[in-house]
Amino acid sequence: MKRFVFGLILLGMPALIFAQAQSTEAVTKRLYSPPTQAPALFSLQLAPGVDIPLGASSQVFGVGGGVRFEAEYRLPSLPLVYVSGGLGYDYDAANFIPQSVSVASASLGSGLRFDLLPWLSATAGISGGYFFSFLNDFSKSGGNPFVSAEAGVILLPSPWHVNVGVAYLYYFGLYSGLSASIGLSYDFAPSRATKVATLVSQIAKAQDPRKPTNELGVLYAQYGQYDKAQKQFEKLLAKEQYVPAREE
Repeated sequence: MKRFVFGLILLGMPALIFAQAQSTEAVTKRLYSPPTQAPALFSLQLAPGVDIPLGASSQVFGVGGGVRFEAEYRLPSLPLVYVSGGLGYDYDAANFIPQSVSVASASLGSGLRFDLLPWLSATAGISGGYFFSFLNDFSKSGGNPFVSAEAGVILLPSPWHVNVGVAYLYYFGLYSGLSASIGLSYDFAPSRATKVATLVSQIAKAQDPRKPTNELGVLYAQYGQYDKAQKQFEKLLAKEQYVPAREE
């Protein structure tokens, strides 16, 4: 009987060793999986568009065109919110007379950016600034404030995106209408310091800091700062509070 039991133990040892090895490998893979990528905080956008006059402006102007160059910065502590600044140029032909108007503008704004999927975001914002307009025969010119409200979607994963948007433009004393645009934008990858600061902020604010703590440890390990990485992992292991850095 003893030999029989001993034989069963010997037969079962390889299976136990294999199961333990697989478990260790799985935990190691999860432990050192890359952390969730921090969102890019700074981006540039170039977007040509079509201008469609509305209301009284449609009786004076026909369909025109324009182009806008914008810079956008997302707040590190609140990446849902962005601030922006831009330059614009619009060209609108007058109805019934052989004349056209050019409008140059500069703006500042703010809004919200919702990252729905790795390749899809939605934005909504408002902006305002000053415009300078002139007839293209240079016979008249002038300037005034303007405001706009924008919404759009951002397609394709970082760093290059296709931006599709629509905006309502109101140039005081001159023009009101819609602008539809399709453009390109480029995200500048966040620096090492920004990535670390983002995770530290998440740890301080989170009710359950296990996931960002683990992500910070993985990030330190990727940068070769193993002593700092070890401290983060020890915080989790000491309380047996390990969670994976990324959901599989």
